[in-house]
This record gives sequence, structure tokens and C-alpha cells, in this order.
Amino acid sequence: MKNAKNVNVTATREFNTKDEGQDYALILRPLGNKRMQCKLPDGSEKLGIIRGNLKKKKNYVNVNNVVLVSLREFQDNKVDIIGLYNESEVKTLRKMKEIPSSFVVQTTDEDLASNALLNFDVDLEDDDDSAF
Repeated sequence: MKNAKNVNVTATREFNTKDEGQDYALILRPLGNKRMQCKLPDGSEKLGIIRGNLKKKKNYVNVNNVVLVSLREFQDNKVDIIGLYNESEVKTLRKMKEIPSSFVVQTTDEDLASNALLNFDVDLEDDDDSAF
């Protein structure tokens, strides 16, 4: 392949579904040090820790990503993040009824615009100077 130019090689990823002792999770927020707050389909929130092979493959886990987690038998409040799904794989999982449609967060431009506007209720009627 040294002399080959303009060769389009499409890498196909292996599509993994959950096995026994595994589940899907939605990333709620990063906590630092390869830890994430995860929400499982049953509504419980757990601490997710990114395993080493995801770190080595340069897969970036972001907020609202759907991931595959391994449940710990000895610690109920922690899970290990072992897989990451892209948008097309999430759609496939929804079609297969592996994850509920309400589980995936749909963000639109309107949602982002409404989150950008912050409303502060300030009472300007009080002109009490004794507070200063």
C-alpha cells in the first residue's frame, strides 16, 4: 500500500450489544479523573469509570453519549464504562428496542438557545442602604 494513492478504506467497528452483567448508560456530566456521572435505563444514577482500553483508543466520552457499562457485583454504586456508541449505533439500538426512546436526550438548537438565556429575579424595589 506504499504506492497506493486515494485508497478509501472504511473501517467498520464491531457492534456490541449488552451481555449478562452489562447495561447501557447515558453520560450526565464529567467528574474528572476519568469518572462520569451515568444514568441507567432504570432511572438510577451511578459513578462510571472509563476503563483503560477506551482511554488508549482515544475515544472521547462526552455528555449525552450512550455507553456500554459493566455492572460491578461488589460495588452497587459504581460501573465500568467499557464501550461507546456513535449516533447511528444509538439509532440501531433504539430500533432493536435495547434502549428506550425516552432514555436518549434529544438536543436541538432551540434547547441550546433556551439554556443560554438565564433569568434572574432581582428585587429592585428595596433601596435599603443599611445592607452596605
